[in-house]
Amino acid sequence: MKNIQNIVIGILAVAVCVLFFLQFKDNSTNVMVNPTSKDIASLGGGKVAFINTDSFFAHYTKYKNLEKEVKESNEQAQASLQSRMKSLEAEYMQLVQGAQSGKITPQQAQAKEQDLVRRKQALEAEGQGLMKNIAEKGSKASDELYKTLKDYFDKNKGKYHCDYVLGYQKEGVALYIDPRLDITNQVVEDLNKLND
Repeated sequence: MKNIQNIVIGILAVAVCVLFFLQFKDNSTNVMVNPTSKDIASLGGGKVAFINTDSFFAHYTKYKNLEKEVKESNEQAQASLQSRMKSLEAEYMQLVQGAQSGKITPQQAQAKEQDLVRRKQALEAEGQGLMKNIAEKGSKASDELYKTLKDYFDKNKGKYHCDYVLGYQKEGVALYIDPRLDITNQVVEDLNKLND
């Protein structure tokens, strides 16, 4: 689930960079050295709001449910694979004991060992497939989350009177945000109502 957060945060960071580039890109060669707040205001930049992504993920019910579902799926898959791997290990120990005690011939031991190796490889491949499936679910969930947020802001642009909504997280790209620009609680409340 941390991957989903990292993907969303990455998308938001790229969006911030692109928006800042587009906002401050100027075809003229005039560069303001030590601009005043009036100079910055005269640039006509859009209004910005922030979502604290740490808080958003901690309180957005749909995300928390999805995170729980993916975690449970992962734990079940891991438990199943570990159980089956232990079973193979037990069969291997029986094979070793049988070969040492002379209860099975070397040819039988070799055939049985090859079968165990094949089954172990199949189990490892299955484990890799499960991990890939979980990663794909995480990616799909990230895409759905991004779409949900985009649709929400398309419908509620007037509510926030802003041109940009950026993501903020502790130890992220933005070092400081004015708390008055933080719309996290309202967005979470609205989205949670939509999912009830």
